[in-house]
Amino acid sequence: MVNKGLSTGIEKVKPLSTLQVQGGVGQMILTSSVSLKEPVVVYNVSGKVLKQVTILEGKTMVSMMPGLYIVGGQKCLVR
Repeated sequence: MVNKGLSTGIEKVKPLSTLQVQGGVGQMILTSSVSLKEPVVVYNVSGKVLKQVTILEGKTMVSMMPGLYIVGGQKCLVR
């Protein structure tokens, strides 16, 4: 969002406390101690929604192209 020529950012993002996000080679690893009721949204750094992922208890592997992503309010680097 641009306001009077100044860039603004996303404010007050609260990371999901039950979700741990790790980047890997060609994938991200999402680990949760509980199954989440709502899908977790994967955004690119421009804010575009790329995927919605259902998270079950344990590890969920998500195949992604290399890049920087925002998942559950956390940054994730996929190589």
